[in-house]
Amino acid sequence: MPGMKRHLPPLLFAILVATLLVGQRFGSPWAGADRGPAVEAVVLVADGEVVVDAAGKTRPATVGERLRRGEIVLIGAGGYAELSVAGVRLGLDERTDLLMADLSASHPVVRLVQGRLAAASDPSSPILSVTTEATDTQLPSGASMSVINYSFRHVVEIIPFDAPLPILFVDDSAIVAVGAQRVTERPGLSVEGFAFDANTSAGAAFYAKFFHLLSS
Repeated sequence: MPGMKRHLPPLLFAILVATLLVGQRFGSPWAGADRGPAVEAVVLVADGEVVVDAAGKTRPATVGERLRRGEIVLIGAGGYAELSVAGVRLGLDERTDLLMADLSASHPVVRLVQGRLAAASDPSSPILSVTTEATDTQLPSGASMSVINYSFRHVVEIIPFDAPLPILFVDDSAIVAVGAQRVTERPGLSVEGFAFDANTSAGAAFYAKFFHLLSS
């Protein structure tokens, strides 16, 4: 796509793949260990600069196309995308990269490499995990949330909208979040609650668009 220059550098892509392979070796769910039949991951909306990176080869995202495990959806400046993963609707803001980490039916997993994501689950959908370097946020069926990964700062914000969210951490600790949580992933893991209002946040326009399309 003209002007789209945000595909992942080969080294970063290799690190992501290596991380997944190590996780698979030890049976980690987030790494896509063998967990049964695959679910569908489909592009629903692709506005502006939206591409798919498959092993370093990029293509423009098209509405209706199915995504495969290991592919990364990249949203450029001013872009917007929506996906359906196992019936869970995912909205991706501009400058967001999302990896299809595990599309197994028992517990699908996406990896938020950077950027802002909103998610709304259908009551019949399986639990979906949204992971970052140090977090695994599990979206219950019928719930909605947002996860923001400020990767350059190693900070993740996790916002439950209408139901408590189980959050697992890389150090094997866990919490159930009933309010917004700010996680510092490096140099040491720390978690603190904070006040969040979608209507006045930096992503206000994104949230308004996502929930408007969701209800239409």
